[in-house]
Amino acid sequence: MTDKEWMQLELNRMVKAEGGKVSVERMTEIVSELSQRLRENPNLPREVKTLTADELIARARKKTGEERYRIIKRALREEPDNITAACMEIEYLAKNADDRVHHYEDLTRKATERLKEQGLFAEENIGKFWSMPATKPYMFLRLSYLEALLAARKLRLAAKECEEMLRLSEHDALGRRYQLMFIYAAIEEGDAAIKLYQRYEEGVAMMYLPLAMLFYRLGKMKMARNFLNELVAVNNDTKAFFERGARGDLPTRAPGRHAGSFAIGTMEEFGEAVTDNKFAFLGMEAFFAWGLSELNGEQGA
Repeated sequence: MTDKEWMQLELNRMVKAEGGKVSVERMTEIVSELSQRLRENPNLPREVKTLTADELIARARKKTGEERYRIIKRALREEPDNITAACMEIEYLAKNADDRVHHYEDLTRKATERLKEQGLFAEENIGKFWSMPATKPYMFLRLSYLEALLAARKLRLAAKECEEMLRLSEHDALGRRYQLMFIYAAIEEGDAAIKLYQRYEEGVAMMYLPLAMLFYRLGKMKMARNFLNELVAVNNDTKAFFERGARGDLPTRAPGRHAGSFAIGTMEEFGEAVTDNKFAFLGMEAFFAWGLSELNGEQGA
């Protein structure tokens, strides 16, 4: 690709990214910016020819800091609407947890508007977003937004985000129903938690543990005790987990292990729950002391 071809290609992309229409003054600014970039790196035309946005993203994942950011900016020039690149840019630019929330909120709003314009929010698609290639990156964006909300301790907003993700992907391949249950436990939403439990009807520790925590917090000890007993039935390490919780030594995901790669019915399952839902375990020492007394056959509340 010649320098002239590269200039024209980049000019077209930048104009498109700004809505397709720019003033003469803005056009002059863009041309000046492109000329400056070309002077700084004469190899740009050849790089653009050989690297797609996805290839640039793959390269960026192997880098860190400003070097990664420079590559991501190139990916966004190549494909301004690339959600993955935009998320990586946010991770670099965000100044703090709250700023990260606002960046993701803005990106989610823009991406939602774009998908609606493309007709992807049609009624027949709702509930199937994870299985559709065109919307899978969007679901990862919403997951990043959810994680940002949790990091900023905006739990009620996080609950709404989880609920929206479950609406868009009813089979919940990302497992957000479990995180939503822990959020409900933390914000003490008993009715919503029961509806969620009835919706999926899963007899797993990731449901029973937050439900026991929730009803303990609400003072509904019979229900808390029932869910504790259900928890014991599906995970043989429940008592050992409560012993660790009572002494402030909660397990976490083993180093080097990926999310979801745990052995069901073991301490690894509890480590997964704690790692992904730290917010729900803050200040819960009394819960573990109560649960341990129940498991030891002592008289509880």
